[in-house]
Amino acid sequence: MTYIINDVTPSNIISKKEVIKEIYSKYGVCIMPGFLSDDKDFLEFKNELRILLDQICSKKSSECLPDELGDKLTEFLKICPEDGKIVTDLGTQPNKFSSFNRIKYADYLGDIIKLLLGPNPLVASPAAGDTLHFFGPGKSFRRYNLPPHQDYQYLMQSPSQITCYLGISDYKKDVGGLKFWSKSNELGILPCEKNENESFCVSNHEELLKEYEENDFHWNSGDFGIFDSLLVHSSIPNYSENSGRIVQIFRFSDLNNDVSRGYDFQSTYYKRRSIDFDDYHK
Repeated sequence: MTYIINDVTPSNIISKKEVIKEIYSKYGVCIMPGFLSDDKDFLEFKNELRILLDQICSKKSSECLPDELGDKLTEFLKICPEDGKIVTDLGTQPNKFSSFNRIKYADYLGDIIKLLLGPNPLVASPAAGDTLHFFGPGKSFRRYNLPPHQDYQYLMQSPSQITCYLGISDYKKDVGGLKFWSKSNELGILPCEKNENESFCVSNHEELLKEYEENDFHWNSGDFGIFDSLLVHSSIPNYSENSGRIVQIFRFSDLNNDVSRGYDFQSTYYKRRSIDFDDYHK
């Protein structure tokens, strides 16, 4: 058995829940390639991202962007390099797309999350739990790639926490992905330092992780992963010259946890951009 389980779809996932639980319990991660590839809500979410990128780009250029989202992102960033954040803000803290939220709060996924969190969970979502990430090609985007870390330190709310990872764009050579150390969640909450980009990094990670297997996974559109937020992982940078990578990440916490009760279930909150009425309508 590995951390990958194939041929899982929203319609059959409940029948495979015990296998998923066994894999997750053993490795701290379970990845289901192509899980949402044909899901109507996922396809709608992707189409809405296309529409928004096209609309924003049309303000600066009459050029038609490619249809595939990774290619569309690359061309978009050439024309309006600072405007990707407009769309990522809509997919982040919290995600504002109703199509995405139908995925996040689908009954089948809720059942799996409750099963993996253990007996009698009180399930919540941390304030900074939803993140839409764009990884464009080129060195300017390397700063968004994170060193070996655990997600919990960024989010708080509860150390009993699950990260869900969803591939949005098609995989292409050298666009990067996720590196993780399977079973490393068994180390618990680890001491961290912040690097020059204010990103958390597990202290002394080379020594701590030397006994754990290092794995790389490159996400394709519709691939879905569930991993323990204490699993140590890092970004694989996008080294391609002309391909983009888009992923959606979201989390769930169990509030029925002694550590979580110790600080009253509080989440980390990162301020996003906003606008007041008077800012635009003078």
